[in-house]
Amino acid sequence: MRQWIILILLVTSSPSVLGAPQARNELHRYTLMRDRFIIDKDLKKNKYTSFFDLDLLFTAGLKSLIGDVSDANSTGSTLTKTLATAGVLGENVNVEHMLDLEVTAAAPLPYIKYKKYRILPSLFYNMDLGLAFSISNKNAGLTPTAQVYVKKDTKMGLYNRMRWAKGEEWRLAVYQLKRADLFAAKDSTAIAASGDIFDFDELSQDRTSIATDLAFVKEKERYSYLLEFQELQLGGSGKENDYGTWPMLHARYMHKFNGEWFSWSGFYGLHWRSRYKLESGLYIGLKSKLKNDWPFEFILKMSDQFLTFTPQIITKWFHFNYTMKNPYRNPYGDVWTPTIHSINLNFPFP
Repeated sequence: MRQWIILILLVTSSPSVLGAPQARNELHRYTLMRDRFIIDKDLKKNKYTSFFDLDLLFTAGLKSLIGDVSDANSTGSTLTKTLATAGVLGENVNVEHMLDLEVTAAAPLPYIKYKKYRILPSLFYNMDLGLAFSISNKNAGLTPTAQVYVKKDTKMGLYNRMRWAKGEEWRLAVYQLKRADLFAAKDSTAIAASGDIFDFDELSQDRTSIATDLAFVKEKERYSYLLEFQELQLGGSGKENDYGTWPMLHARYMHKFNGEWFSWSGFYGLHWRSRYKLESGLYIGLKSKLKNDWPFEFILKMSDQFLTFTPQIITKWFHFNYTMKNPYRNPYGDVWTPTIHSINLNFPFP
């Protein structure tokens, strides 16, 4: 019990939030949040093992803000649009918003068995659209400016789950990665000229590379652990992206308990990628499942800013879940973070 208390204290007392606020960097913030989204997804399911997999994530109030900007630019002169847009931005100063849409399609290949070796391969295609922006007037006095980062990834390749020892599994994905991203600072004049805060159509410069994910999973009756890296790029061509080529490193330990009516697992982990501090990747949580035929599972996760709650329905034919990331610290570095919602629907391999 002592180790769990220590981990909770470490997660909730991260120096990155207790220390002096640092200058806002949208790319750094997006990198951290995107990796947190990846960890949330990995706790719910194994990637590339569903025929179709849809994830949609968005911050509360994003749709209203987009609508307000659209209304401000619907009619009137250029000056009228600029003033109306400035009013909308002014109402949302020091607030951040995020959007992530990820779609994956996969197809299982024939199961391979040779002596003690077992290989379960599949082909997959993945597309992810990511957005992060915050509105601030620190650099321009009374003129609010939106710091906007957008990114598009497409991945296509081969995924293998490999076993040759009891309770141990290697997971290897090798794929072509195409990535385009864009960072821009837009004031009310620029937004009035384009008509919107962000536009994925502005992404035109792709970098193509070969990348790999590799994970080792050890499963025992009472515990399991995972060690992995994701998006290790093995070389590529094209203009370097702002996002860069650093892989994400991740480790997680999970201890299993059995109750009369349900089983549950306590877990803690750490993920890291260049651009955010090591302690920002700490997390801890619980995962529980009813023992009867009710197909419900619940996940509770805590990082240094969010409490994340995920109820999900798991059947043989489909999985559905809703996730709410509720910030228990606000503002975070002088910027207000709304509640983040996400939904997932996937149809797993039989």
